[in-house]
Amino acid sequence: YRRRRDLTYEMLRQRFELQEPQGTFYAFAKAPGGGVERFLSKCLEKEVLVVAGSLFSQKNSHFRVSYALGDEMLKEGLRRLNQVADELGCGEGN
Repeated sequence: YRRRRDLTYEMLRQRFELQEPQGTFYAFAKAPGGGVERFLSKCLEKEVLVVAGSLFSQKNSHFRVSYALGDEMLKEGLRRLNQVADELGCGEGN
């Protein structure tokens, strides 16, 4: 999981505001583009499932993504998340 955590953090940190996960199997990042609802909708269009952060905290501006997946599926999902951020015009830490 450490390797997957590191991969997730490295692939997302250029486009998303997030802290490196510590001892978990998910990352909690700020949704780019001015709103989590729009971001989640775009993720669904790309067939990527992430969960609104408001289900786990009071931060309605964040989302949670699990990295408890196989390597290839994880890489593809992270690639698609970055693609969503690019489409929303975000980059370099949002």
